[in-house]
Amino acid sequence: MISLEVSDVADAKWNNRLEEASLGSIHQTNEFATYTRKVFNQKPKFIKFLNSKGDIVGQLLLHEYSRFAKKGISGKFLKKILGSKDTIFRWKYGPIIFKYNLADDVWKSLYDFFSTKNCKVIGTEAPLLAQSLKNPFIIKPWATFLIDLSENLEVIWTRMDKHSAQKNIKRSEKRGVTINEITEKDLHIIHNLFQKTKGEDKTVSLEDVKIRWNCLHNIGMHGFLAFYEEKPIGGIMASSYNGYINEFGIARTKKDSEGKLYSQDLLKWHIIKWGKNKNLKYYDLTGVNPYPQNEKEKGIFRYKEKWGGKLITYNRVTL
Repeated sequence: MISLEVSDVADAKWNNRLEEASLGSIHQTNEFATYTRKVFNQKPKFIKFLNSKGDIVGQLLLHEYSRFAKKGISGKFLKKILGSKDTIFRWKYGPIIFKYNLADDVWKSLYDFFSTKNCKVIGTEAPLLAQSLKNPFIIKPWATFLIDLSENLEVIWTRMDKHSAQKNIKRSEKRGVTINEITEKDLHIIHNLFQKTKGEDKTVSLEDVKIRWNCLHNIGMHGFLAFYEEKPIGGIMASSYNGYINEFGIARTKKDSEGKLYSQDLLKWHIIKWGKNKNLKYYDLTGVNPYPQNEKEKGIFRYKEKWGGKLITYNRVTL
């Protein structure tokens, strides 16, 4: 029998449990909750799963917010006519389960928790803890490519596609592209690049980027910039909490794409080497559809596949 303990604040050992179990990305930390509260006005919910003896067998950071909060009068109208599930609970890469034999019970107790609320649920499993879910959540298969950084660098290199990844890295280096890790004073540069990058959220302000840095840098938020002729042409923000690298945004200029400078390939190779030097565990290339439905999804899949990582499938869950 699993019971839940829910709080608006993390207990003093929240992050310690993630680190001691070598599980959990930055998305499940107390600091990430502070970031989403400050920037997106989301309320954190820290859930602990307890067995019959009161032992903590798992935990999950949820973010609670209103789907109509920014819609003013129209939002109130929509809420009325839709009936509606105004509250959304969202999470990424959880729950973190410490007693894996109780995984089914943890998920069932989480479903029961949501069933008592008029809410919409959007979450994803932690790839390294993925399982065949046996509860009434709506399940959609998802996946990521994980590069195992414990392997020899030469092995990682040989697994990369010769005609794309390896070739593009060599081209980028030959054409004079260089990579630097950023400091706080460089945040305006990478923010400016994000504003010029197709597909990026243009509503994210420089102040938001600074808040994210201030909240998360001490637990592993980093950034890398690519330069050509002393001008920035690309960048990647990434976290390294618990030895697990997650990307937090990719920036690429027209100069890079039109000049075939391949900064993104060189940036990823630099992060792989950087992660190896810091004894990190995995480089998560972020989610892909394991069964791509259109040309865009097929292109994303091919790009991430070329790095030679292992395809790990997990589930997106909704309710």
